[in-house]
Amino acid sequence: MANAQGAGYYRWNHNGEEWTKVLAVASDLSPGEQIKLADSFVAAFVAGGIGLTDFLDGAHILAQLPTRQAVIRAMPILTDIVEVWTTNEEQRATAQALLRSIYAKPLAAIGLKTVSDFDQASHQESLVYFQAVVMADPVTRAQLLSQASAYMEYNVEGVKPASELNLALMDIALEVAVNEWKLPFVEHLYTRLVESQDPVFRSRVTGAFSGAFDPKAAKRVRAMVLDSKLRNNEVFGIIFSQFKEPTTRQAAWKWLQANLEGVLKRIPEWAQGRIAAIGTDFCSVEERAQLNDYFGPRINNMGGGPLTLANTLERIDLCLAQRQHYQADFDRLMSQ
Repeated sequence: MANAQGAGYYRWNHNGEEWTKVLAVASDLSPGEQIKLADSFVAAFVAGGIGLTDFLDGAHILAQLPTRQAVIRAMPILTDIVEVWTTNEEQRATAQALLRSIYAKPLAAIGLKTVSDFDQASHQESLVYFQAVVMADPVTRAQLLSQASAYMEYNVEGVKPASELNLALMDIALEVAVNEWKLPFVEHLYTRLVESQDPVFRSRVTGAFSGAFDPKAAKRVRAMVLDSKLRNNEVFGIIFSQFKEPTTRQAAWKWLQANLEGVLKRIPEWAQGRIAAIGTDFCSVEERAQLNDYFGPRINNMGGGPLTLANTLERIDLCLAQRQHYQADFDRLMSQ
């Protein structure tokens, strides 16, 4: 194959039949070759050179390889298909149902118990996040809810607290719990958060607020951005998560426009322009215009703002072009 042993710093492309032949022998390649194969295959899809169906077939093959970097290489694209390409909850559920089998076997092989090897633990975290958060796999989420219940000493009917904790997965477990248990659990986390000075615990809790998609829970976590009991470095992720999720995006827009001055006070002057990156996951002409219209007149007064806005608008343009290129393939996938 091209780039033997993965020694060269370059990518390559094939036609559809050649990709099929190379992927068929992927398990026989060296680790370096598997990594370069996965990287070139994903890059070819991003460039529009591989059909969506062929890409998904290839992702299934890559997911079964023994080399971690090759296994997870398709995850960002699959995440975009579920979280960015879909336009409503019904479409998202359909995409999740169709795609969650890709990483089911790799996750089953490693499980959710504590793993001592660092690389394996990192691999486990990637797989668990993808299955539980992106693909909303009910089996994986149920196991994580048991972890969250035990860790936070929070009892929920029908949930048996886990007898053994995997702290490496607790960030994900708490995010899933916020998503499932909504406002009551958000309040429970907040109470524990303000009582703690442990930076690891606080990071887990504030990160978990990314799962607040329920309207009442989302409104509560947005209010925390201006809460002096949260540290300045703990609120940025909350803001971005509210814009990442389509169901909370419009409410987040209204909130930000009403509270921009207060938000900027929590960000160092040299970094204030990063707020324009809230549009990183936008993928519609309307959302692009909304982002540009709002920040365009303001961005020159924010440190690093013009470059951040330009980069974000470019990413939206690339997403729009990719969606347009694959729209027919995507529509066929959703009709299965």
